[in-house]
Amino acid sequence: MERIGLATAACVGGGHGLVHAVRSLRGRAGGRALVVAAEDLSTLYNPASGAPTMQAVLYGGLFGDAAGAVVVSSVGEAGAGDLVVEDVWELVLPDSSDAYWGVVHEEDVFFDSGPEATRAPGRVLPYLTGWLGGRAVDWAAVHPGGPGIISGTLTGLGLDEEKAGEHARASLAGGNLGGVAVLDVLARTLGDAVQGPGVAVGYGPGFTAAALYLRRVTGPRSG
Repeated sequence: MERIGLATAACVGGGHGLVHAVRSLRGRAGGRALVVAAEDLSTLYNPASGAPTMQAVLYGGLFGDAAGAVVVSSVGEAGAGDLVVEDVWELVLPDSSDAYWGVVHEEDVFFDSGPEATRAPGRVLPYLTGWLGGRAVDWAAVHPGGPGIISGTLTGLGLDEEKAGEHARASLAGGNLGGVAVLDVLARTLGDAVQGPGVAVGYGPGFTAAALYLRRVTGPRSG
């Protein structure tokens, strides 16, 4: 039994947790991993005193708190309806330290961001599509960090942003849930009984990204 902690992973936490769970189960037939994500994101953005900026207003209204969990299993055979992880991927985006950064204060640890934060997800896309290498993507569960992140990622994956982004936008309507967000969007997406291959992708400070290439099994097969 082992425990892997991912403190300060923030918005990409759920994605990183799933990736590490899959990696830890390789070669462990019958093993199980519990991925738990908890986020008090609304407490972590406290800009300096003074007149509020538009960024502060938007962040203050966007961030939410949540917790979620999922069990990942290593099985010899997957049955119809099961979700199989075919591949996993992580990235630390080069030259992205000016997107988000930590702020150590006597009262707590907070974070802040600059203009690069809005551009960083788009810069990740060539790495993400390069990893996919032309593999088919029929659906996607995208981290709902904002409308631009949802639409930009889906367009980059060649998907209809209106249809494929329905569950990401529904999750965002309740607030950006940070590390729990990808788990929430994935659960909503799977409720539609999606078929074929898909991608779950999360973004976070660092600037980092994590993704899983998934396939819904339509009949008995070896795992």
